[in-house]
Amino acid sequence: MFEQLRNKTFLSVTLILLAVVSACSQEAQSVNEVNPEIIFAQEKHEGKLTVHFFHLEYPERYEKTGESILITTPKGQTILIDAGIPKVGPVVNDYLDELGIDKIDYAMPSHPHIDHIGGFLTLFEKKEIGKVIEINLPHEESEVYQVYSEMIEKNNFTVEYAEEGNVYKIEDNITLEILNPMKGLSPETYDFTSLTPGIINDVSMVIKMTHKDNTFLFTGDIYKGVEHELIQKYGDELDVDVVVSPHHGNGTSNSDKFIETTNPDITLIPSNIVFDLNVVEAYKEHGSEVFISKYDGNVLLTSDGKKIDVYREKESTEIEDDDLDGIEE
Repeated sequence: MFEQLRNKTFLSVTLILLAVVSACSQEAQSVNEVNPEIIFAQEKHEGKLTVHFFHLEYPERYEKTGESILITTPKGQTILIDAGIPKVGPVVNDYLDELGIDKIDYAMPSHPHIDHIGGFLTLFEKKEIGKVIEINLPHEESEVYQVYSEMIEKNNFTVEYAEEGNVYKIEDNITLEILNPMKGLSPETYDFTSLTPGIINDVSMVIKMTHKDNTFLFTGDIYKGVEHELIQKYGDELDVDVVVSPHHGNGTSNSDKFIETTNPDITLIPSNIVFDLNVVEAYKEHGSEVFISKYDGNVLLTSDGKKIDVYREKESTEIEDDDLDGIEE
């Protein structure tokens, strides 16, 4: 009888332990699902960090719309990295309206190309802006940049220049570390004879965001040369959970060494056009899940500091090559 009792006790303890392990495993298991209803239901994510990768859809099929990424902190602060081309400014504004956002605490254009600053022309009129954090490299040859700059001056926005080494503590357990551009970047200290697209891309703001145990890397349009420089400077510090594929998933960027070093679990290509399918496959071969706004629509990541959940607007279809003739890279 004592033996039966002991066996029952052992069985009960075993079942309890299995239940605890199962519960912990379920708690640690990240969500990855198609759920368009939850993406803009910000109230369902209270207490979490959310990162929206906006789908900047535009009727003209082969016009690059750029990218726009919204970060919302657990306490409700907002960071907008890039805003697409001018034509999709109203699209970004509508997304922000749907999320109930009237103020952008930190507007952070990664660099002054039209597909990254253009949408701010709308947002500077429609939303309250707390602070603009940009790189110190005016792009006076661009008419869109000229209007952008004039709007900042007219509205008397606070402007800070981002450079390597800057660290912004947004709130408890959330920091933004600037890894690029180089320290001291300005028109006076760096004499560029001509601001070619490549030069402007290479001084893109690269931001590493840390939220407790979770890490994210936002990369702008840097090319392989800058990727290599960052690897030399930071090494394993570039090993992150989430990476935004540099230059919209273009083959000018995303070297094998960069993919190996960043080693992301999740890769985002916020673009309405896929530039290089080899890049997509390279991330997948390194074990990363890849989400592309062209196929997945709006993508939302939520982080509690331990795990990252992914919600997609639609089910991915088979990825196809785009006819890129006539598209300026």
